[in-house]
Amino acid sequence: MSTPGKYDILIYLHFNDPITFNDLEKILRGNILFEDLNKQILYRNLRELIDNDLVLKIPISAARGYIYALNLDNDSLINHLSFLLWCKKEGIDYNNILNPKTETLILNILKFKNITNEELIKNSRMSAKTIRKFISNLIDSRFIRRIQQKPIIFEFLVNDLTLWYLTMKGLPVPDIHSKFKYPISNMDANRDITGSREILEKLIKLHIYSSTVTEGNTASNEDVERIINDLPTNLTPKEIIEIKNTKDALDLIIEVYKDTDLHIDFIKTTHQILMFGLIKEAGMFFATSTKRIVGSKLKLPSTNSEIEYLMSSLMSFYHLNKNHIHPLILGSIFHFLFVSIHPFKDGNGRAARLIHSFILLKSGYPIFAFDPERKYEYFNLLEKGRESDVSDFVGFIIDEHRKILPER
Repeated sequence: MSTPGKYDILIYLHFNDPITFNDLEKILRGNILFEDLNKQILYRNLRELIDNDLVLKIPISAARGYIYALNLDNDSLINHLSFLLWCKKEGIDYNNILNPKTETLILNILKFKNITNEELIKNSRMSAKTIRKFISNLIDSRFIRRIQQKPIIFEFLVNDLTLWYLTMKGLPVPDIHSKFKYPISNMDANRDITGSREILEKLIKLHIYSSTVTEGNTASNEDVERIINDLPTNLTPKEIIEIKNTKDALDLIIEVYKDTDLHIDFIKTTHQILMFGLIKEAGMFFATSTKRIVGSKLKLPSTNSEIEYLMSSLMSFYHLNKNHIHPLILGSIFHFLFVSIHPFKDGNGRAARLIHSFILLKSGYPIFAFDPERKYEYFNLLEKGRESDVSDFVGFIIDEHRKILPER
């Protein structure tokens, strides 16, 4: 490809916005891949982005012409950039994914859930040789996997990359409810705890204990009880602040969930309370090129603008799916995506579990907690969700949540 496609242009505009056509052309020709670009094709691709309201053409003066800028008021653009930049950091060629033939295969696999190779050939009207090429790209890009060899059957994978793709396309998460039918039916039958203050208080303490200990706090259940009641313990000052802050953030969520829907400012406020006195960047998105998750291969967004895009796309994901998939699944997947973005300097896991609880409360379910003795399984399943499919993480989260509910 000697001329950049429209998605390449979006990436270049992200790094060089706003810009004149001549300067854009000059920058693109500086890339050895595009040094022989066709100016007419470049303009045509830019024109298509303008027609799709992803790029703005802004007059600057009669003499100087126009500048081109990203239309950051368009949620669709933000969702596009989130997917493209996620692909870029993962070393995945988004042009291969967004090829019309590849997208035809994706839509067929989504439509028929588990589909055979023969059915793909029939429904896509492509040759077996062509399909093999695009299927190979989809497998390498973590979009699908073979789940049977004879006959060959493919399954769509639900992971960080495919979730950003679905959000970009305005498509809800494929139905995965059947995988968790038993634990969900059990939770549905026992979800209403609104009449029991005693159960709610037990769950609050369990959430605080579970969430803080998972991140390295050495508190016991008794320590949590004592700190909540302003009694002395042998914990460090930092550990005491972590527990008190988690209690304060959880109190806020329980107080406002009925009258507040989820939005970014609320997430920032929750994090600000959670990390008050622990980090100076409490409540602020934080990115650096060296930021990492200990023990994870995941590359994190390296700029604040990427985090802003991704968090906006996470809200798009939430609103797209909140009336489509079961709340227990929605909360688990939101939890997964949130910690994969890792928007804050510290406290991301604790914040994810608080917002997860908010989502559950909105739908009448108890706040989230799990056995911190299983934290390594929790972290391993998060990693598996990024490498392959999030279903095992979702199943773990729902089942652990179900098991910790007090008997009524």
